[in-house]
Amino acid sequence: MLLVLRVQHTISAGSFVLYLEKGDMVTIQNSDSGELLTGNHCSFFSGFLLKEMEHNPSVVG
Repeated sequence: MLLVLRVQHTISAGSFVLYLEKGDMVTIQNSDSGELLTGNHCSFFSGFLLKEMEHNPSVVG
């Protein structure tokens, strides 16, 4: 899965809901190699499980 977010602000934030499976990897990269981080040169990423999904849910109705 590739997720690209382009912003041109000093401070930016984004929220994403991803359907991942055990072993999937999420990475964040600067898509413009000419751009540098400014300020304190910090970035932040966090993630957590919202809901565990069934692999083969039964269809009702």
